[in-house]
Amino acid sequence: MNYYGRFYRSELYPLLRRINEGFSSSDGGDLVLPVLEDAVQSTKHAVGDLAADTIRRAVDAHDGYAARDVLANDACAFRMTDRQERDLTGIVEACGLGTRTIPRARNIAFSTALTISEAILTSSWG
Repeated sequence: MNYYGRFYRSELYPLLRRINEGFSSSDGGDLVLPVLEDAVQSTKHAVGDLAADTIRRAVDAHDGYAARDVLANDACAFRMTDRQERDLTGIVEACGLGTRTIPRARNIAFSTALTISEAILTSSWG
């Protein structure tokens, strides 16, 4: 099923029509399709709201793994703005995910931390 508004052209709609036709008016058949359509619409809005919240949280967290996952998710990709996409792409690139290398600035920070740690350990055990 397509979450984003093509309900009547989706595979679900013909199935719902057959279900609706299977009931007579006396047993509430004319209510089945509208109720199911409302359920699909509610789900669509809930998925959209969840996607928007997930995008916002990933941008705020500056977490490369979360950013990469959000960019790969169809529901999130549909909802995100161009700005959010640029921000998330920048986060992924800054983390060096997928490059199999440590970004230069992070490599310098790690090397500095290791040098300081080595000096502290050497002086305290020396």
